[in-house]
Formats: sequence, C-alpha cells, structure tokens
Amino acid sequence: MPKKRLNKENERHLEKEFKNAPERSQNRETDWRSDEVTKTPALNDIVYLSGGTVPQFGEDYDVQDPVTERQYYDQLGAFRRAWHCGRSLSIGDSFDVTLPTVAKPQGGRKLPSFAHNGGDYKLVITEVLQPFMETEPHWSIVCTADVRTRVSNEIRGTVVLKIFQASLLPLESRSPFSLALSPKQLAGCENYAYNELKDLQGTVIPYYYGKHKLPMKNGEVARVLVFEHIHGTSLEGWIDSFPEHSNADAPRNNLPFYNTMLIQAKAVTKLALHGITEINKRGILHGDISVQNMLITPTADNPTHVVFIDFARCNIKLTESKLKELGHDEPKDVMTFLTLCCMDHYEDLVEWAEVKGSLGGDLVYPGVFT
Repeated sequence: MPKKRLNKENERHLEKEFKNAPERSQNRETDWRSDEVTKTPALNDIVYLSGGTVPQFGEDYDVQDPVTERQYYDQLGAFRRAWHCGRSLSIGDSFDVTLPTVAKPQGGRKLPSFAHNGGDYKLVITEVLQPFMETEPHWSIVCTADVRTRVSNEIRGTVVLKIFQASLLPLESRSPFSLALSPKQLAGCENYAYNELKDLQGTVIPYYYGKHKLPMKNGEVARVLVFEHIHGTSLEGWIDSFPEHSNADAPRNNLPFYNTMLIQAKAVTKLALHGITEINKRGILHGDISVQNMLITPTADNPTHVVFIDFARCNIKLTESKLKELGHDEPKDVMTFLTLCCMDHYEDLVEWAEVKGSLGGDLVYPGVFT
C-alpha cells in the first residue's frame, strides 16, 4: 500500500535525521545578543541571559555528557517513529490531572465550575486546533479538551492544552545551542510569565491552570500547559469579517464599511495598548505580537476586550528602560496588524492615535509610557 511505503520511508528519514543530530560545542550557552558565554545551568536552575531578560531552564539531560546526549536523541527518534506509526494524539484521548483553584478578578471573565474548587479531573481531547505537521513545523500542539469528573464523567468546562513534545520539535531549532528551543525551555518560559501575570488572568490574558507532565501514546512524557478556552475571535478573524479591500479600491473612504471598520479599529487599539501596558508594567515583554496571538472577547465590564496569548518567547524581569529599548515596536505592530487591509485605514488610525488623549489614560503613541 502506498501509505505504508511512505511511512517506512519517513521512518528511515527520521532515524537518519536523529542519528545526525547536530553536535554541540563546549561553549553551549553563548547568548545570541552578545559574545558573552555563561555557565551551563543545572537541571532545575533558571539562568537569566541578556542582562536578566531571557529565562533559560536547561535541558532534560546532562549537556556536558555526550553519551547521555546521544542516548537522549536516540530516544527522541524512537518516540517520533512511534508517533508516525499510529501513536499520535487523537480526539477522545484523555489525561488525568489535578487542576488548581483560580480566583476571578474584578471585571474578569466567568470561571468554569471546576476552577472554583480545583481538584482531580480527566481531560478529554475534543478538537486539535494546531496539529503537528512535517511541512509546517510548530513549537507545540494545541487542542481543546473537556474537563470531566473522574467518577461520574460529568463535563465541568472546557480548556485549551498546549502540548510541548521534544520529539516533534524541528531539529534545526536545537542548533546553535544559544537559540535552542526545548520543551522545558518553551513551557518553562510561558509558565513563568503566566505566574508573574497572575493578577491579569481573566482579563488581558487567559486564566491559567498550570504546567503538567502527561504521558503521550508514543511513550513520551510531554509538558502540557492548561489554559482557559477563550470564547471570542482572533484579530485575524476580526479583519476577515470585513469585505476585502486594498490600495487599488480608491476612494476607499467612500466604501460603506470604511468608517465602521475604522471606529472598531480605534476601540481595539485602545484595549490592546492597555493590555500591553499592563503586561509591561510587570516586567514582561510578550515578544511575539501577531494577529493569531490577540483574541477579541467580551468580559463582565467591557463588551470587547483584547486577550493576549502565547508567551513562550517572552522576555522577563525587564526594567522600564529595557522595555522601551526592546518593546518599542509592539504598539506600532498592533496598529499595523489592524490595518493590513489598506494604507488609508493605517494612516487614519495613526493620525487619530497621535492626538494626545486619544488612547486614554497615560498612553502616548507610539510607546506605552509617557
């Protein structure tokens, strides 16, 4: 059968791929922003690079031992082959977890019943939102899951799972070591950020239900982050809700939806920049602002709210001066993403934002600090 032959070819390719995994130099922790070489961290240490901004959580093996490293890569190859041979994540798969109690902040979104008291639950996969794909590699698999009681199997809510598996990360992401991305690194960074931003959960970021180690069907133990399931639309979806138009559609301000889109873009801009400001005040820089990582959703106090997701590439413990240096483009990025449709919308939005007081509070375009 053709499909079976393709799987065998994939297996041979993957085996060769992992056998030829890149060798590491002894200077394994060279920071990509400087020539400084830092000490290799112990397994459970956190080492801050780049002036205390990028957290490093180490690896799941002794990086100083080439034998251990080779065994680790060999094991990843076996896990990846097993994944391709029918032991991948499927709808209906379940995991036993213990979820924490979460408090609802003033103006926050309604909590599901399981979050009021926490406890032991079963997560049952209902939809894969971001699958693993060879042709378009991602850092994680993202899916939704029902939260069910273990005894009566009653549904108590829905969550989003972000699953980090070492065997599914693209190998090129692991060399050079200064840029290496491991599940421990990606999950650790995002877990740290959500804990630092705990008081913003339920408003400008999702509720967070912790980092878990869960067994996958291919025999691998994955790091899994559990989040609130946001009921809303991505910024990309909001843009797509308007008729397509471009610079060729002059005069665009005569289009029937032009002013409606501009008015909504102004409201979303204010909410998004407010969210960025609150995140920055706590020393965090998101670092990956995009139309996929901003969700528009209602809350108790606001008919519209912008929620930021995906902090796996964030910077932490930043001073105000460092935030201005590293994050000066994020507010501009928001307005650029909101007006990808045409230059007229972009120019009108920027002209409005430049007027003092338009953004509300102490926000001044293009930065988030006065």
